[in-house]
Amino acid sequence: MPGVAASAVSAFAAITYIASLQWTTVATVMTVYATLPFIATAIAFLWLRDRVTYRFVAAGSAAFVGVAISVGAAVSARDVLGILCAFAMTAGCATQIVIARRFPDMDTTMMTAFAALACLCIALPLMHSGIPTRSSFLPARSTGCSRRA
Repeated sequence: MPGVAASAVSAFAAITYIASLQWTTVATVMTVYATLPFIATAIAFLWLRDRVTYRFVAAGSAAFVGVAISVGAAVSARDVLGILCAFAMTAGCATQIVIARRFPDMDTTMMTAFAALACLCIALPLMHSGIPTRSSFLPARSTGCSRRA
């Protein structure tokens, strides 16, 4: 059962990550993602009763203030939606980390495979039905060639 929950959380995080990138800038999404350790610690504190030092709470509070200032310049409703999706993605990733910590014997490879399958099932109906053009293959091909060892 923990693997099923982790798969669902992982699929949710992946989908909200893509959505956040559609609605706001990469810089904003990555700024929000920087709060991951603090969100994971909060979830572990609430769920697993992990100890948290006052120093860590102070650092986390300062980080959240910094993130709020950085992403607070949202210029449109799309930006706000993207920021909310980025926080949902970050919370999903943090939850996934805490689930893995709580259940160390969980098969994370299988969990990741099922999460990817869930994402495929969700994304497939939303894809364009046409064949990609030659020009759209060029960036993918060049990325693939540049990553060869």
